Amino acid sequence: MLQQGVVSRIMGYQSTSQHVVDQVEAIWHYALEHGITYSSISCTANPTKRSNVQRIRFFDEVYNTRQANCIDACVFFASVMRHIGLKPVIFVEPCHAYLGYYTDKNRRKLRLLETTITGWVDFHALERSLVPDAHGGDRLPAAQYAKVSKYMTDKERKLWEEDKMTFEELKHAVAHNLFVRASEYDNDNYKANRDYFNNSENLMYQRLDIEQLRSQVRPITGE
Repeated sequence: MLQQGVVSRIMGYQSTSQHVVDQVEAIWHYALEHGITYSSISCTANPTKRSNVQRIRFFDEVYNTRQANCIDACVFFASVMRHIGLKPVIFVEPCHAYLGYYTDKNRRKLRLLETTITGWVDFHALERSLVPDAHGGDRLPAAQYAKVSKYMTDKERKLWEEDKMTFEELKHAVAHNLFVRASEYDNDNYKANRDYFNNSENLMYQRLDIEQLRSQVRPITGE
């Protein structure tokens, strides 16, 4: 994450709330660089008509297979956030889950993140499609460029099309713009369902505060 240049230091809550957001964006950028894509597989561990559970991939499964559905990706991101000292929350709704995190150590300000948006682009596929240009650089074929140009600003597209942006700079621009989208994607949905999340008897809408749960559930140790 540090090698990507999104942040120069991992500091948890020791700096500003903006630096907290930047650290989460560094995790986001790494997930895109690593090639984590969306996979909708969600078989239940013990399927019944009354079952409201499903099997969740472990961290190493997501990392090694580069596949995750909504809850898998939430657990993956939350694991990294907790490891660097941040406080994540997972919001579970019927048929979906998305992530939240506090931008301050006093848990007053919450931001959301739609983790499945990592599947909107495939940096590995883009990199494999690169072709050399006359100036010794790498360019994307038109079909591949069309897949990512919609996630770039007009200024960024102009820079790329005028050969004034490298592929690495393109990836950073796309990753940042998708992070902004992912940070806003669930806001309206969360506001509409806030009362459901605050109702402890409504099990279809659950707010899973990882820090609080860790006081009750011990982590599984690796072998």
